[in-house]
Amino acid sequence: MPPALPPLMSAGYLLARTGLYGMAWLDDDFIVNARFGELSDGLAVGEPLYAGLPILADYEDDIRALPADPMSSFELPGILLVKDGPDQPPRVDIHVFRHQDKIPEHDVAESDRQLINTTQFLLFLTRAGSRSGNDLAVARMQRDRHILLEQIEQQKLALDDAYRELELCNRDLEDFASIVSHDLKAPMRSLRYLADDIETALDQNDQTQARTACEDLKSQSRRMSSMLTQLLDYASLGRQQIIIDKVDSRALISAVISSLPQPKGMAIEVTGDWPELETYIAPLDLVLRNLIGNAIKHHDRPDTGRIGINASQNNDELLIEISDDGPGIPKAHQKAIFFPFRTFADDPAGKSTSLEASHGMGLAFVQRTLEAVGGAVELHSDPATHRGTKFTVRWPLLMSQKG
Repeated sequence: MPPALPPLMSAGYLLARTGLYGMAWLDDDFIVNARFGELSDGLAVGEPLYAGLPILADYEDDIRALPADPMSSFELPGILLVKDGPDQPPRVDIHVFRHQDKIPEHDVAESDRQLINTTQFLLFLTRAGSRSGNDLAVARMQRDRHILLEQIEQQKLALDDAYRELELCNRDLEDFASIVSHDLKAPMRSLRYLADDIETALDQNDQTQARTACEDLKSQSRRMSSMLTQLLDYASLGRQQIIIDKVDSRALISAVISSLPQPKGMAIEVTGDWPELETYIAPLDLVLRNLIGNAIKHHDRPDTGRIGINASQNNDELLIEISDDGPGIPKAHQKAIFFPFRTFADDPAGKSTSLEASHGMGLAFVQRTLEAVGGAVELHSDPATHRGTKFTVRWPLLMSQKG
């Protein structure tokens, strides 16, 4: 015959068996580790707490905020339990406490130590019948008000996201209108002039000139098609689904450098702290590839040029500096080079003197990509005092899934 339970444990066991209370032990992910009493029958060991008490899914942040104080608890009164069968499910008051392990190990059975070590919260269920109707009504009004405030806050966040998206769309429309009116006029005029040349050549029965003009017309057509494709890609940045994944940033920068064509005398040096991080790999690759590629392409002394690439962490940012010893970028043009289809014209001495139309979108892509992930790019260059250009990329280390 098994030994009798101590009086206090015997009373607690009896009250639990009669359905007056129930308990559950939860880990930090709100998985049920153990349960006790008939009121906790709807909770399954090994399953999330929300499977048996869906309403608590709305209060995860409130429960996690509980202090390690036995006098503090999270409470929800008058909750109707989900229960299978013909019987009316009971209403319960829910109390959640943050677990405190202050029990000496010698007072705990070996089989219970793992439970204590993994328990973060204690859930206590009691029948709600002892409360007055007025108390329950007030408690339910408070609960409903809390739920309503949560819904309002979620809708406000959704409206803020929609407003930012609308602002981005409006800016895209302005950019598109500006680029179409400014940058696509030249190739459009070329197409018209070439069509006139073809017509003139045919009237003069000059087949050679007509064929040459046709080839030029096809070349201009391909250029316009490429510009429009790049423009659409540029406008879609920030609204594509971008996947977060783990990346070794040192391996990524090495892969980017090895994939770029480099003059024989160009020296590229990588220094600093390149961590492993969870981030948007494709956008980071795009930013690095364009900035390093530009430094190589626009260097005026490629046979003796040097490019330095350094990384360091600053609070919640990864700072990546890409510097070169090229001709530099005049201060008057430093904002404009981030516009679509802008680059520098070089004089015979190799000094960048003015902006001109370009087929490329490199720096525009860099800036838009960084805006989309919450980063930024800074340009430092003063060719009036010294050679060289430095781009500083501020890449956020704390990412949230975009989509």
